[in-house]
Amino acid sequence: MASLMFSSEWCVGAGSSDRTTAIGAHLVSMFLLPCLLRACGVRVAAAWLALPMGASAMLLVVLPGADGLMAASMTQSLAWGLSFVVGPKHAPSVNGEVGAAGFSLALVAIGAVIALGLAGSAVGPFALLSVHAALGIGAVTAALVSISPLATAVAWR
Repeated sequence: MASLMFSSEWCVGAGSSDRTTAIGAHLVSMFLLPCLLRACGVRVAAAWLALPMGASAMLLVVLPGADGLMAASMTQSLAWGLSFVVGPKHAPSVNGEVGAAGFSLALVAIGAVIALGLAGSAVGPFALLSVHAALGIGAVTAALVSISPLATAVAWR
């Protein structure tokens, strides 16, 4: 989402679509399926989020230029939307878990958005392509590790 404004300009510059269509397609991919699943009461397992994330990494290889970036962005936004229908979720206790850890995670997210913005303005589309590829590969790797028999054997603390 942090890169949507400048990445939509890249899609327009490449002749892929106009700005409104690019942003609209991104938002539809983010909200349509999750809203339909939620309305139907369907919950998905967290491992399913790796499917659109892995597809995004593959689309960067298969589709050249802005088309690949737009397709990867749309599939990752689909994964983001699906994360809201992953069930059941652990709710942090009121007094315990939110504190410093939650604040630290917020600072990491803010730093990542700032870094993406700076990289996007300095390097251009290659920065976004690199981030999409890293997120796709990382999500698939994490999903494979999480379903591995070793993941259940090791107690992480």
